[in-house]
Amino acid sequence: MLLSGVTIVVVMFMVTLACWVESWIERRSIRLAPSTISGYRGSLRKYIAPSPVGSMPLDQIAPEDLIVLLSPILGKGYTRQAQLVQILVGAALRDAVRQRIIPWSPMECVDKVRHRSQMTPWLTPDQAAELLRAARAAADPFYPAWLLGICCGLRRGEILGLRWTDVDFAGCVLHVRRQLIRIDGQLMETSPKSLSSVRDVPLPSMLADQLRFLRQGERVVQATPDALQRALDAACARADVPRITLHGLRHSMAAVAATEGVPIKVLQEIMGHAQYTTTADVYAHVDRKAVQFATRKVVARLEIV
Repeated sequence: MLLSGVTIVVVMFMVTLACWVESWIERRSIRLAPSTISGYRGSLRKYIAPSPVGSMPLDQIAPEDLIVLLSPILGKGYTRQAQLVQILVGAALRDAVRQRIIPWSPMECVDKVRHRSQMTPWLTPDQAAELLRAARAAADPFYPAWLLGICCGLRRGEILGLRWTDVDFAGCVLHVRRQLIRIDGQLMETSPKSLSSVRDVPLPSMLADQLRFLRQGERVVQATPDALQRALDAACARADVPRITLHGLRHSMAAVAATEGVPIKVLQEIMGHAQYTTTADVYAHVDRKAVQFATRKVVARLEIV
């Protein structure tokens, strides 16, 4: 509902950027995932509210002021954080335009922050196999987590949130319906990352047999995110393979899939990516042997010696 003319005048001279962003976050808290809201509040608390620009009235903010807001973050090399602050402030200011509180958004005149994400390290198929062999031989209590990450492509939160009731041993299917993540310092069980993340993952019979043998407790993996990462560090050291993150287990699955010629669209379904391009980007990074093979084929066909 649009604000009245009198209210608009009052708001223009009283509401600061930080206050408006805070109210925007609260209004969106019902629609957005708790982890997203938590990230927005963190950006407000760490970067927007402490900045002099955060205390400026909305109608007095110019594009140059927003550059002043972003510059210290960029100066520290925090390009991703600066990008997220720009997205948050831009969305809040566009909402202020829709509410007719300000006539236009000064963020429209600020160049978009560029962030080049680093590729998550992964294990080669041989290294992944060695990790699983070493973990099984050592009776690693977190062996199910490594299986679910490497063989089924589950995310860290999905691994931690998986209950035994989500494992259909008769039908050999994993029902990914929840995740366990840390929000504002507290572990919370929420829905998966996106609608496409709610999925059924086929469970090979051999893997189902191993999980059935390891079944105990309510959840398949009993740990906190930090404890599970420490366990993975130890497992990598024991297997003498490069250290990777829990997210790197998913990329390791893509490495195996690429080597075995699994179509990208099939892998997208298994991993629960909302966008085909996300899977393609991961696949393109790990499928280096196939790329090398393709270039060799071209060179051979052209008879380059």
